Amino acid sequence: MQDLEHPFLPAELEREIFEIAARSLEPPTTKNCNDLLLVAKRAQIWVEPIIYETVAYSNRGSNELQCFPVPQSQRHHIRNLLLSGPIDINFVYSLLRECHNVTNLALWCPVSPTTLEIIITLPLHTLSGNFHGLTVPNHLPLFDTGIRYTISPFKTVTHLEFSNYCSDWDMCAELADLPGLTHLSFNNDVPSAVLKGALEACLGLKVLISLGFHYSDRQLFVFSEKEKYSGLDDIRLVHLSQPASDVMSDWLEEANGGVSFWKVADKVVQERIAKAQITSAA
Repeated sequence: MQDLEHPFLPAELEREIFEIAARSLEPPTTKNCNDLLLVAKRAQIWVEPIIYETVAYSNRGSNELQCFPVPQSQRHHIRNLLLSGPIDINFVYSLLRECHNVTNLALWCPVSPTTLEIIITLPLHTLSGNFHGLTVPNHLPLFDTGIRYTISPFKTVTHLEFSNYCSDWDMCAELADLPGLTHLSFNNDVPSAVLKGALEACLGLKVLISLGFHYSDRQLFVFSEKEKYSGLDDIRLVHLSQPASDVMSDWLEEANGGVSFWKVADKVVQERIAKAQITSAA
């Protein structure tokens, strides 16, 4: 007979309840989830992966987002990781070596060839950053830049936000060697030749974003740059303007399933494809 004074829930259902409760807290930090953690040992085991799933480390001053510390024993739970500002490089190395399950990485901090050696071992799907530290000599005399970007080791990456300035497609031609790359974003100050090179060389590319910034509000805008990029009439190319006021908070919202420029661009391209199909069928 069921004990009505001490009702029993299946472990799967109990776990789901605790996970929903933890995810409903914004953000699901240790402080916010303290009551859940104290219920029972099993509740702690269920909730801790959610607490440490998305983490940002920042060293940009009091006006910027500061992340809560993550114990070494919990760093394997991190899936979304942002590193921003002049962070100590040895701390970056140590942290990346311990966060071996990260799939979404934003490197908005100084990087080095050692950084590359570590992050190519991660199961990355999404990568964002400035890769000036990951350069090697360019021995081809045709180019006067003296550098090319070493990015081809990122074989698992599908979404890449490339925030370096590229004056020529040859500087980042290794993008074409990424077998899983479907979404690519450049800053909107890159020449049209770079965008053209990506559209032609990256065979699996579904969406190419030219990303700018504005200071008016927190909305993403889709806009046209037909005059600047004349001759680039490709259904995959989307010009976006992103709010610049608090990019780290926006990144956290995206990492936790909120609105992202990737999702906005995806929607634009899908609408274009649907419109083209209707037009061709008419």
